[in-house]
Amino acid sequence: MNKDIKNKISQLGEKYGATGQDLMSYLDGLLYADYLSYWDYIHLDTLLSLQNPKTDFPDEKIFITYHQITELYFKLIINELDQISNNGRHVLSSGEDLGWKKSLEIDFFIERLQRIIRYFENLVNSFDIMISGMDKKEFLKFRMALLPGSGFQSIQFRLIEIYSTDFKNLCVSKNNLISKKYNGNSLTNKKFNKLYTIKINKNKNDYDFNNFLFDGKNLYVVDDNLFLNIFDFEKGNLISKT
Repeated sequence: MNKDIKNKISQLGEKYGATGQDLMSYLDGLLYADYLSYWDYIHLDTLLSLQNPKTDFPDEKIFITYHQITELYFKLIINELDQISNNGRHVLSSGEDLGWKKSLEIDFFIERLQRIIRYFENLVNSFDIMISGMDKKEFLKFRMALLPGSGFQSIQFRLIEIYSTDFKNLCVSKNNLISKKYNGNSLTNKKFNKLYTIKINKNKNDYDFNNFLFDGKNLYVVDDNLFLNIFDFEKGNLISKT
């Protein structure tokens, strides 16, 4: 038997032995299991079933698909913001997750920030799909069928805001943590609060000291140990201070 294969089997034995099960049981399971396909891995059929227009205007499908893609980009952005705010995951080459790192590394920070910039650039550049990619007359008609729905109601957009500034800047008052200053007390706003209050408050508590502030020159990243990590864009370096 090939030496590399023997080493892999030995490593698998150690991995699955930690669960209290013998390796042969898992090899049997692997033998009987079906292959993992692309369409199963990304749940393609489910994904393609989520575009459900409210009217018969053909371009509404473009509208809803574009917004779903936007939300997926928001999810990628939040993933990177989460990584930066918590200093990144410490995952060994074996795949073992040791939790969050204790400090923010400059190379890691720059790489993740560049990812976020690319995601936002793609969102900005793709807006032509909304401007020029739909029939304007159709849009003005089917858009009326979607009221009072609005992209401003995106929970992920709110979470990106929470990561990006002091939470008090997003509130009417300290006793009204959810309502944006421009939302008022509409029925839609009340429904939004009912659906997302717990999620927003959880993120607020998790990231009250784990967010970003950009003043035009420096990006401030405050961690949960109250260390202020300052990235100077002009000098291109990271300065950490209390």
